[in-house]
Amino acid sequence: MNNRHQVKPCQIIHQSWFFFVAIAVLLLLIKPVTAQAQSTADTSPTQISISPMRVKQGDVARITVTCPLTVTALSYDLHGIGARLFKDTHGGYSGFIPVTMNHTPGPTNLVVTLQNADNTTSTLNASFEVLTKDFPVQHLTVDESKSTLSEKNLARHNNERALILKMFRQSQPTQLWGKSFTQPLQGRISTPFGVKRFINKLPRNPHSGVDIAAPSGTPVKASAAGIVSLTGEHFFAGKSVYIDHGQDIFSMYFHLDSITVQNGQTVARGDIIGRVGATGRATGPHLHWGVRMYDTAINPFSLLTLFEE
Repeated sequence: MNNRHQVKPCQIIHQSWFFFVAIAVLLLLIKPVTAQAQSTADTSPTQISISPMRVKQGDVARITVTCPLTVTALSYDLHGIGARLFKDTHGGYSGFIPVTMNHTPGPTNLVVTLQNADNTTSTLNASFEVLTKDFPVQHLTVDESKSTLSEKNLARHNNERALILKMFRQSQPTQLWGKSFTQPLQGRISTPFGVKRFINKLPRNPHSGVDIAAPSGTPVKASAAGIVSLTGEHFFAGKSVYIDHGQDIFSMYFHLDSITVQNGQTVARGDIIGRVGATGRATGPHLHWGVRMYDTAINPFSLLTLFEE
């Protein structure tokens, strides 16, 4: 029999071994696209952006953080002011940095804490510069009966303050304010933010909002979407409306002649919430407009500039 074309068993084994080795090498060289994309996202370095990088006393900045997918929560601490950051529409985290009126000027460090999926934490440092703001000084002389509260009025004021502070601690955990904030009405700024007041030569608390002069009855609009968290007539602020915009951000509207919303009502940016008046301790018709975030009063106009294009 002619055996020239017969394949020997050892040849078959050798060829099979070579075939499987070649397939194995080829599989190692091919990387799944989905796994590669996941790996890149999970290991990408954390980036922190603060805008603006130079912030005046009493103003506010925006912070944005991009980080690996393994991060489940972010927060920061700034000299005792702590705040949680929230997921934004771009998949990162964002929030605000309110700078107090008495913050020490100069380079300022911010500690950002990252909570990982495995319950471990890590911290990163960021920095920005705080600029000195020369707040105006106002000296007023009034009758002593108007500068010193009676026991009855003091008790009323303390009760109202306790109610307001309780409200500030119950902000909605989600963002309600939409894409931006706007001015509640147009008018002359009669008293700017941060004015240092002296009444009968005694120092009082700085002005925590801006006073906008306008005729009595002028409509006052919500500066952003939110939920009306408190309405009422208070000793100093007169007829007042507080709006919770979520995530510890509130706006407030004082000295109203009338209120057109009620507690718990949802409002959109631009909705009329009341009308200008001179109720409470006011010398003429105007709106006191204030913004408070993370327990800090900030200049409302500095918040508006963050959304200008």
